[in-house]
Amino acid sequence: MALLTAGGLLLILLVNTSKDFTAAGPPDSPFQPKCHIPCEDNNCWELRIHCVWGHAFDPRVPVTYSLHWQTAHSDKGNVTTGASLKGLINRVHFFMNSQLRVWVQAESREGSAKSPEVVFNTGHIMKPAQPKIMWSQQDPLEISWNSICNEPHLSLGSCDVRYRTEVDKTWIEEEIGAQVNYEFSGEVQPAVFYEFQVRCSCATGLMSDWSASHRIKSSEAAPTGEMDVWEDCGVPATNSDCVMTWKMLPISQAHGHILGYEWTLSKHGNDEFFNVSTAEPMGWLVCHEMQCYVNFSLKNVTSVNISAYNAHGSTEPSYLALPTTGPRGVLEPIHLQSGRRRRTPWTSCHLTHIHTLGPINKIHFSERTPKQAIDVTMNTENLTVLWDLHSQRPDINSIKEYVVQYKQAGRRLGQGFDWMRVNKSQATATFRGHFEKYTPYQVSLFKVTPDGRSQHFSSVIGFSHHGTPPIVPSFKISSIAATRVTLLWEPVPLTLQRGLILYYQIGIQGQMVYNVTNSPQDTSPTFELLDLNPDQDYEVWIKAVTEAGPGPKVMARFKTQQQEQLKSQSLILTVLLPVCLLIILGGVLVSLSFCRGAGKVCVCLNERIPDAYNSGIFKLMTEQKDDHLVWIFNHICEPHPTISVLEVVAIKEPACGKYSDSKDLNTRAAAKSKQRDGKEDSKSVDSDPETGASELVNGEDSGNPDEEDDVTLGYEKHFMPTDVEIRES
Repeated sequence: MALLTAGGLLLILLVNTSKDFTAAGPPDSPFQPKCHIPCEDNNCWELRIHCVWGHAFDPRVPVTYSLHWQTAHSDKGNVTTGASLKGLINRVHFFMNSQLRVWVQAESREGSAKSPEVVFNTGHIMKPAQPKIMWSQQDPLEISWNSICNEPHLSLGSCDVRYRTEVDKTWIEEEIGAQVNYEFSGEVQPAVFYEFQVRCSCATGLMSDWSASHRIKSSEAAPTGEMDVWEDCGVPATNSDCVMTWKMLPISQAHGHILGYEWTLSKHGNDEFFNVSTAEPMGWLVCHEMQCYVNFSLKNVTSVNISAYNAHGSTEPSYLALPTTGPRGVLEPIHLQSGRRRRTPWTSCHLTHIHTLGPINKIHFSERTPKQAIDVTMNTENLTVLWDLHSQRPDINSIKEYVVQYKQAGRRLGQGFDWMRVNKSQATATFRGHFEKYTPYQVSLFKVTPDGRSQHFSSVIGFSHHGTPPIVPSFKISSIAATRVTLLWEPVPLTLQRGLILYYQIGIQGQMVYNVTNSPQDTSPTFELLDLNPDQDYEVWIKAVTEAGPGPKVMARFKTQQQEQLKSQSLILTVLLPVCLLIILGGVLVSLSFCRGAGKVCVCLNERIPDAYNSGIFKLMTEQKDDHLVWIFNHICEPHPTISVLEVVAIKEPACGKYSDSKDLNTRAAAKSKQRDGKEDSKSVDSDPETGASELVNGEDSGNPDEEDDVTLGYEKHFMPTDVEIRES
């Protein structure tokens, strides 16, 4: 290791030494010196010669300079100036109107170098002081000046004048000869500041330096042309709530101080006129740098006419028709989510998986995002926009021009906004200014028709610099099933984005990660995870991703439903529910049958089980019902109707276990009743509903006695209580 270190140091030393040897050597030659004799304050003969020069040298190598001269009589002299690039030759070392040779010597440790020589007549290098402009007038533009060359002992040689306007920063130079005044002969732009400078030379000698600038403002005139008016609708660029904005007239059009603006708003045939002074804007007019806007909404306004005015007149009215909402984009892509397609404007959803770590088998697919109608390239100083409208095949005659605009997201209407009008033959525009880092800008493209109407083509979001995104505001579980779950999240708001969000990453327990392309128009995006395991706990996360990288994760937990639980629920619905309904229905039917014929039930329930259908009393009542009107009137007219008399028969033996039905019981009861002594205690007697006569004639039944025993006496004697039972009770 020590040997290796020593070898490395030796190699470094050799490299540095070679570099030093390469840089070693004599310095480069200095440039040819320039010399003159300043002539100021009427003292031009007793001054020294001033010389200056330049030199391209290596600042790491110290260089010393010396100024050398030689007279016509071969007298030499020099003066050391050190590191300075200028030197003086005193008056005692030269003669006036004589030849002088001058050069510069540069010396370093490695050698010396000599500059080219300059030879001049000392009487021809006099340089007068700068002229002073003493007077000027506005209309016409005229200036005059004084020069030291006008002094009696000197003679004025020639003068030059140059000028420029505040609009055009390029100097225009004219040679006017031996004069001390100048009148502008070109076309004067109204209300424009003109800047003048003058320089002069004496009859013999050098030209002076340029004088100090002198500014003159030309006379005002009525403004010309039209205003560049547009509207700021915020983000997105097609909102109905907009403000009118315009660019201040350039000096070449304003022709003076703009006193105010007047405009007319048209609302479905009704016109409103406004006039706002720049001196008293009343809170309506807001101007900043080269733009102004009106601080009220243009909602429900169909068109605007606006003009600017000064003390001499006004511009032609500028017409603005509010833009109609055209196609939201040049392309209508497919938005993809979880294998299901749905059409949405502007953007598409691009879903892929990036790695699989678990047993989940997801349907993997990828769709290429369609090319945007416009493309934006930004940095902190420039914003360049490119667009391609060939796919639209626009009619060239239907387009007057294009308008490209940008709007800083989150700024108020009228602020952070600019636009540019572009010839219809061009497909690019560049804005210059200051564009903040990590701040979204919406860039929009409009087509303007010859009648002044505009149509929105497309919009994109751009950033000068991209940063990592913030945390996703909300991440929820929308619905849960046994093998699938639907996720719902709230996208990061545009004003909070620090870079263009390319997609959202969704991961589930290290098994799979999905990329879901960001759709700015989808305010409640969803994503469905498929092929999950039933009755299992899962942990899922989401994060936004920009060019600078991903943002923080947001976690959510859920548990899938049980598969058997679903089967149980299905069994309940398909099997148990019909069985329960059958049981309830059967109970109802049994209850009804019990109420209708209780005697058909097991006789063990009671020793006496009467069957009303076997009673002769009810038989007679049934016959009475056949003529209900007679029965009703019979009861009304009969003062003392005969009531039914019940016949009671005593039963000594229980019926349970010996007889299976009521017929056998009735037969046995009738047999027992014939063995009894005496006459019956009671008989069932009822009134005749038709004649009112009794059913018994001379104490005997009018019917057949055998039939009576079978039908009437058998039933009543068996089921009705006996007289003994009545007395005992």
